[in-house]
Amino acid sequence: MSERHPFNFPYKPYDIQIDFMNALYRTLSESRIGIFESPTGTGKSLSLICGSLTWLRDEMEAKKERMETLRSKLCNEEVTSEVTERGRDPEWITNYGNVLETKKELNQLIDYEEKVNDFKKRLTEDKEDIYESKRLKVDNDDVKENCTKRTRPTQSVNILKIIYCSRTHSQLGQFINEVNKTDFSSDIRVCVLGSRTNLCINREVNKTDKVGINDKCLDLLDTSKGCHCKHSIDRLSDTILDRPMDIEELVKVGNKLSICPYYSSREAANWAQLIVLPYQSVFHKATRESLNIDLDGNVVIVDEAHNLLDTVAALHSPSLTPKQVASATNQVKLYLDKYRSRTASRNLYHLKQMLFVLERISAYLDKPVTSETIIKSNEFLFATRLDNINMFDLLGYCRDSRLSRKLRGFGTDPSGTGSGFYAVEAFLQSLTSPDTDGRVTMGTDATLRYIVLNPCKYLEDVLTRCRSVVLAGGTMRPADDIAFYANRLRGGETLEFSCGHVIPETHVLPLVLSIGPSGSRNFRFVHDSPLQLLDELARSLLNLFRIVPAGVVVFLPSYAALERARSRWADTGALGRLDALKPAHWEPRTVGVDSTLVAYSASLSDRGGAALFSVVGGKMSEGINFSDDLCRCVVMVGLPYPNAASAALQEKIKYMNEAGLVDGGSQSVSGDLYYHNLCMKAVNQCIGRSIRHRSDYSCIILVDERFNQPKVTNSLPQWIRSRLQTTNSFAETFRAARCFFNRHKAGSS
Repeated sequence: MSERHPFNFPYKPYDIQIDFMNALYRTLSESRIGIFESPTGTGKSLSLICGSLTWLRDEMEAKKERMETLRSKLCNEEVTSEVTERGRDPEWITNYGNVLETKKELNQLIDYEEKVNDFKKRLTEDKEDIYESKRLKVDNDDVKENCTKRTRPTQSVNILKIIYCSRTHSQLGQFINEVNKTDFSSDIRVCVLGSRTNLCINREVNKTDKVGINDKCLDLLDTSKGCHCKHSIDRLSDTILDRPMDIEELVKVGNKLSICPYYSSREAANWAQLIVLPYQSVFHKATRESLNIDLDGNVVIVDEAHNLLDTVAALHSPSLTPKQVASATNQVKLYLDKYRSRTASRNLYHLKQMLFVLERISAYLDKPVTSETIIKSNEFLFATRLDNINMFDLLGYCRDSRLSRKLRGFGTDPSGTGSGFYAVEAFLQSLTSPDTDGRVTMGTDATLRYIVLNPCKYLEDVLTRCRSVVLAGGTMRPADDIAFYANRLRGGETLEFSCGHVIPETHVLPLVLSIGPSGSRNFRFVHDSPLQLLDELARSLLNLFRIVPAGVVVFLPSYAALERARSRWADTGALGRLDALKPAHWEPRTVGVDSTLVAYSASLSDRGGAALFSVVGGKMSEGINFSDDLCRCVVMVGLPYPNAASAALQEKIKYMNEAGLVDGGSQSVSGDLYYHNLCMKAVNQCIGRSIRHRSDYSCIILVDERFNQPKVTNSLPQWIRSRLQTTNSFAETFRAARCFFNRHKAGSS
């Protein structure tokens, strides 16, 4: 591949975008795992699209070239075989075998090409039918009748796919919009997948709660009447593949045609070359299998992958409350009372066994707890006297009999989120994991929680079965844990790529503030910092507020630290002085942040400046873009290390230290490094809230002397690390920030 590959980028790409696409192309070509870091505002999504789809297009062309090569090779081999056979040369057997192998591969390629071409022809015909019916406003019943006359042959060809996933449906929608900006939108078949909650158009079904909508749909399909929307699925699926559409547009088209978008998109996925879906659907095995997502030989691209391990751990860490146990117990009892006489002896045995399990868990939850406890899964089973229960057999019965669906009509659910039995099933399923991989905790609220100690094991299917896996994000550092695990599984080096920012060097100024205005040292901020240190922080902010234009976003380590600072400054009068310079707005702990953001924006408009005090790991620290005047300065106060007294965290650190000894010590990710990485990932997310496009500019103040430590500095994003300045006094920091803003003020005037 040439250094400047024609990636069909819709605009003239920056050099860093070309570098990104070249590295991505190489990763896919070499069937490797790649970790790609590209700051927000650098066109990461378009780079992922153009780099990966160019590779896919070239793979399709290579398949055609291979077919022609095999045709030529087959002719030569048949001639050679004929000659050697006449000469009685034993080599003719080998040559004949080569002919058979060549014919087999050629026939597979021809079969693939014919089926794809046949599908494209049908796609064109179906598009004309459906859009003609929409243009002429033909009655839906006529459309149904016309569509059901023609059915699509069963698809039996393996199509090379790129499976793109991100965290939310809104992010997937943005990705589809980016695909539509490129030439690939007209020749690559794209399909977006979602849950019934997002795609169901049957009003009787989609009014059901999120927990029960799947069962409601399946129950309806089991009836003789069925669902009036589940018809002509192949026709809507063809419409989906005609051009990329997001969830909202898919639902709109489904409503207009009265055809189910959920099942149509699943059908379309069989023929799609690019599948777009939330990454929970890829990394949760049961969900992935229910959607028929095939990993083997395909490519998975995970965007916004910085918190992938946390999300995977959360997906496999169910909790169970006393109310849910009581609800499930009541449901099973009522079901038994009604159907006992008609229930087969084997099923009756399993139902009684489930009642026993529920009663033992309920008795365990009734024990008084004064502090958080944490035990191994087997210890929990012994403590509840469930060690002699075959959980695999019991859960198999629940699955095969669809017990959770049958119980929904019995009893009431105090949680209001559907049957408590779903929570019971999920928790029991977690107990079947190896004893070393998780722990059971119970807090003072008497809630049982299963804690995953090794979320990487849930990535194993994806990392080993896929041809290539790409993990991308705006801030991927530190990535030691997932890189180590991927290297161990695949037996090769992970390709790690980190690009700079598109902004000019003069548009960002990262500064370490390690000395306060009073010259105080030991400038370290924690959750319960001394009051004198909070006073020094207030003086630092007062000085900064005088020179920073527009908005300032301040991040503190925790809600406790936020409330402590606010209370102290209110007592000393510093809060009033800060508010006079920039009206202060505070992230709420329990309610949504929309009203706070609206008030913050209003202050910027009315007063020309405002300050937003937020919490690391809170609602403001991720997913919200503070571009331009919304954030001309980010102030990161302290290093937000998690609570080291947490029993669950201590167990995780202990587990990783022990795993490190098994894996060879220094080559693995130790518990201490894991603890450090938790902190720095949170810091990097906060830093990334500003600088959202090429013309943006912002100052980043890192308030803590520990930011000077090499271990901390090396964990910052490359584009911050390369520009980072450390000063010897507060006056130097203040002068550097003032010059930075004066320069931009002069440039804009």
